[in-house]
Amino acid sequence: MERDSFVVHCPYCGRRNRVPVRKLRENPLCGNCRKPLDIRPEFLKPVDVGDADFSREVLHSSGPVLAAFWSPRCPYCRQLLPLLDETAAGYGGRIKVARIDTDRNPATASLFSIEGVPTVILFREGRAVKRMVGVLSLDEIDRNIKAVLNP
Repeated sequence: MERDSFVVHCPYCGRRNRVPVRKLRENPLCGNCRKPLDIRPEFLKPVDVGDADFSREVLHSSGPVLAAFWSPRCPYCRQLLPLLDETAAGYGGRIKVARIDTDRNPATASLFSIEGVPTVILFREGRAVKRMVGVLSLDEIDRNIKAVLNP
């Protein structure tokens, strides 16, 4: 994963553009046709998901999803949150990053047998393909995402 940029397809001419993360909020233009690129908020940050929309946002997502089960009371979870932000921005829409607060969403946590937080589950085509529990490094997250993106 390149943490400093990602590729965005121009909705007008179809050309692929490499956009530096630091320029995302500056309304980047296509290098070919000079029209605005479609930089949606879900490309830039994790999505907060709850019991009501978990199925739609994670299980029925069109692409792979990294779902992080966390609790605001957990110090290790608070260490993980900035890594999730960086992961969402760095992958630029190739993978959705979802955060599930287990205190507010006990049904989803129970459905996936979440016994400890943080727990990160990678989903592909609605199925859990990788589970990681505990403190994670950015490199460990990257390695597991790459394995899911390139099976």
